[in-house]
Amino acid sequence: MPKAARHIGFLSGLALTCCLSPAVLAQSAADVRVEREGATARIILDYEDSIGDARPTATAGLEYSVLLIRLSEAMRADISGLADEIGDLAARARLDADGATLRIALTRPVETRVSASYDQVAIDLAPPGTPALAPLVSPREQAEREAAARAAELAASTPAGPPPLDPVPVRYRIGQTTEYTRLELIWPHEVPFTLSQTGDTAELRFSEPADISLGRLTGSPPDFLRAASQERIGNDWILRLDLDPGVQARAWADGARVNIDLPDPAAAGAEALLAQLAGLRAPDELAEPAVEPAPEPAAVPVVLSRDDPTPIAADVQPDGPAQIAPAADVIAPEAGLDPVPESGIIPVLLAETNGDLRAEFPWAAPVGAAIFRRGEAIWIVFDAAAALQFGEFPGGPDRHIRDYEVMQGADYTAVRLVTSGVTQAEARIDGGRWIIVFSDRIDAPPRPIQIRRDARLNRPGRILIGLDGAHAIRWVPDPVVGDQIAVVTATGPVQGLISRRDFVGGALLRSAHGGAVEVVAEDLQLALIGSGAAIGRPGGLDLTPAASLTGEGDANAAALASPAMMDFASWHGEGPFLPAWNARLRQSALEDSSESRLALARFLLSRDMALEALGMLDFAIDREPQLATDSHVRTLQAVAAYEMNRLDDATRFLADPSLLVDPAADLWRGMIAVGHERWPEGRRRLLAGQAVAGAYSPEWQARFAVAQARASLELGDLAAAQDFLYRVDEGEPDDRTRLDAAYIAARIEAESGNLDEAIRRFERLAESGVPPLEAHALYELYRLQVADGRMSREDAIDALENLRFRWRGDTIELDTVRLLGELYVQSGSFARGLQTMSTAQSRFPDTEAGRRMGGDMAAIFRRLFLEGEADRMDPVEAVAIFYQYQHLAPIGSDGDRMIRRLADRLIAFDLLGPASELLQHQVGCHRISTGADCTYRLREPTARARVATDLAVVYLMDHRYEDALNTIRGSRVAGLPEALVDERYLLEARALSELGRHEQALELIQDDQSPAAARLRADVTWAQRDWPNTGRRLEALLGNRYLDAAPLTPSEQSDLVRAAIAYSLSGDRAAAGRLGRRYGEAMAITEGAAAFEVLTDDDTPPGNVRFSDLAARIARIDTLDAFMEPFRARFNNGGGPA
Repeated sequence: MPKAARHIGFLSGLALTCCLSPAVLAQSAADVRVEREGATARIILDYEDSIGDARPTATAGLEYSVLLIRLSEAMRADISGLADEIGDLAARARLDADGATLRIALTRPVETRVSASYDQVAIDLAPPGTPALAPLVSPREQAEREAAARAAELAASTPAGPPPLDPVPVRYRIGQTTEYTRLELIWPHEVPFTLSQTGDTAELRFSEPADISLGRLTGSPPDFLRAASQERIGNDWILRLDLDPGVQARAWADGARVNIDLPDPAAAGAEALLAQLAGLRAPDELAEPAVEPAPEPAAVPVVLSRDDPTPIAADVQPDGPAQIAPAADVIAPEAGLDPVPESGIIPVLLAETNGDLRAEFPWAAPVGAAIFRRGEAIWIVFDAAAALQFGEFPGGPDRHIRDYEVMQGADYTAVRLVTSGVTQAEARIDGGRWIIVFSDRIDAPPRPIQIRRDARLNRPGRILIGLDGAHAIRWVPDPVVGDQIAVVTATGPVQGLISRRDFVGGALLRSAHGGAVEVVAEDLQLALIGSGAAIGRPGGLDLTPAASLTGEGDANAAALASPAMMDFASWHGEGPFLPAWNARLRQSALEDSSESRLALARFLLSRDMALEALGMLDFAIDREPQLATDSHVRTLQAVAAYEMNRLDDATRFLADPSLLVDPAADLWRGMIAVGHERWPEGRRRLLAGQAVAGAYSPEWQARFAVAQARASLELGDLAAAQDFLYRVDEGEPDDRTRLDAAYIAARIEAESGNLDEAIRRFERLAESGVPPLEAHALYELYRLQVADGRMSREDAIDALENLRFRWRGDTIELDTVRLLGELYVQSGSFARGLQTMSTAQSRFPDTEAGRRMGGDMAAIFRRLFLEGEADRMDPVEAVAIFYQYQHLAPIGSDGDRMIRRLADRLIAFDLLGPASELLQHQVGCHRISTGADCTYRLREPTARARVATDLAVVYLMDHRYEDALNTIRGSRVAGLPEALVDERYLLEARALSELGRHEQALELIQDDQSPAAARLRADVTWAQRDWPNTGRRLEALLGNRYLDAAPLTPSEQSDLVRAAIAYSLSGDRAAAGRLGRRYGEAMAITEGAAAFEVLTDDDTPPGNVRFSDLAARIARIDTLDAFMEPFRARFNNGGGPA
């Protein structure tokens, strides 16, 4: 390759990484003279007057016996007689060729002192111990001093007026939505102002001057603003805003903050706008109410909605009926501890696991609470006033929380959560942390609240609520119904009311913790008592002596007489089936009554003919429809459905209010829960009905014992499981029950570590002749052998593939597919493993095994895209898997990190298009239908702005400048960290520059003194072909790098080459030569040595064709890739400012 071509290739590569900086000037003429005063010799460097504003200076240092004087401004001067003028202190003097260093060989030790004044620099040389001379004063400085003295003398002779005020520093922030733009001016203190508007120009006049730069506001005006300018008149500061046609500015003060809103004239009316005004408040402002509380005795609650998280006054009557809200009697849980943190904000931590939503409220100290349901909403009330800051809720049609509204009173905080009809709440407490789990089922029901009546003679009737830790009574307005709810809050332990209890004058609502009273009578009163609370009225509640809210009495006797008690033994009868059936059938035909038809159904059920029993029950209901609501009939239907494995139907039949607290019904609910694999509920309900189980036949007692053993085993209580198996042996189990017990015994052996015995037992069960039990046994057998290394992964996959088609239709299929999917994933077949598990889960979405599989899939997804396992995959395949299973991505910061990691992989392979689509999905507007409101995957504005910044970086790297500009401007929001704001303006300026709007780009970063902004300014001047400024900025970026002997970095080499090109194209051969003299030696050991020599050689003729062609070709090289290189590194650390 020709030498010149190699030079061009090297320079082209270097120029791709170059950046820029402020300037260094060429040599200036100067006069050098020496003045002697005593033993001191003062060397005076007198530059031209034009250099005075640059304030030249110097530094002095010794190297052996040579004094090195380094000059900030290189000079041209005659120093041939300098050593003679210094006298006996110096032997000789020399000025370097670049004019930047003066060298003096000393004859003896001296002390040096440097002073400067405008265009003059003095270096004093004095023997040690000699008194210092006064600092140098140039003629210009002397003239200024004399003028100042005359002005002071004149001012003293005239009356003094008020001095002008110093401007105060003012910061500003910009935020925007589709409805309006907000500009916040942040003063150090309150400053009066006025607002006036003439046509489309609004003018704000402040009574103090401001020190503020509007470069970013004018360089990138937000929506509804065309331009902005400022002016100082006396001590007043005027801000002028040129608005879009029809925009009416409004402004108000909030302490030292002045808010200016520019609403869209095409938006809805004023009320709709005011309801959204707080949308761009910074996070640290969330605890501040937007209006002052009303002066009524009861404070106006503060309401927050999901769409508008800023507090506004609730539209309810604050006081209500005079007798409804007596002053709350409060029992402090821990005196002296304030549960509200200093910030006044409680961040609500949300997480989704296996379809359940977990919300954590981390208070600073223990606080009372109540959690209850009213209508479509679940309420949470806390005994402290704070701002609740919710994160993102999971989306999709099956989400638990559809909307929320927060209300804040003087001494409480309440949130009303609109939920699906099947969502239930479970409360847990850990010190100051309240944890609420929203689920379709409750794993650990609360300890029941005891409700008792107090109807003693000569005493007003009351209802007593037995609630340990009762703390306060709060009257909370319901914005939907328009009434007030009396809420009894409490600390631990968790206690709740399992069903609604109505009474004259009100009702107790179902709760997960604490109590809540729906008030009907206006004079209803509540008060705290020693062990809970009491409900009453001035004249007492109307309670009859026979009334009982608890159903107290002999529990066992009541259970045996329960309509849910199945007396199979007496219903079974004597003799073979056919004679007994014919006899009962004839009797029923003669009687033709509902009781005779129910007797036939009982007989069929006792003979294990569940399908026929259901048919007879349907026939009885068809003849007499009122039987459909009979609790005994519904229990018969539930048991028949259970025996047919129709567990959902069985659950529905038992959902009768009269059976909610019936131990006999609990026994069957426990069996159904075990069938559903809801082990905690099954164990709890079976224990609740254990006393009733003794009334059943030994065969059924054995079945109940097996169910209890299975639930205990799945919950890890091996001792209890073994104990229940002993009870099975004591009964009269049938063959299937014996096999079920044998399966549990084998599982206990496996859990106890006796693998050989467990495998032998499972092998026998695998040949039992009962297909479902054989499938369970084979699954456990394969699982144990794979875990112990007795079966290879490949053999296990083949065996499980056969098993999944051998038995289908219940949860064993899910367990089989779950293990199969895990093996595929372990072998690296992530896509096949996830597809296998997803297909099976879709068939059983509401089962416990299906939820477990969902958790496993989420864990695999997390391993892939959060823990780095996807890094071993083809990036395109990784993107395909991500999009197919993106519903598995966690909510919040982990989900964002997944996006960034995947984007990082795509960018590493220069797949910028898919990377931008991935990030756009996070921040883009999604509409369910045409005309619907925008929804975002990232609903939190700050998080959305961060990801939008990453997206703008990708767009710039992909040369999609307009998209980058729109992304930055479309994601503006107030309250972002300062570093992120600076970076966003820098990216916006780069996009403007690439679009040819250079002046606007420079205006946008005029106040940014960061190195990145300096390099961008140099890139802009490079693009403008402003060669003199480009050269000076690039050389200044290097500073005194030529004094450092370390090798030049590639970036520094690029800066030198571009600076040499700029100087050459501007015709400043002296500056180019200076670069060559300073850096020639360092560049000589680089690949670009020859090319740099061509560009900086003083002997190269100005019209040299080779030189001119080389410089012109490199000057056309694009600088974007070099500018974006630091931003590309952001994806290696998960996003954020580089």
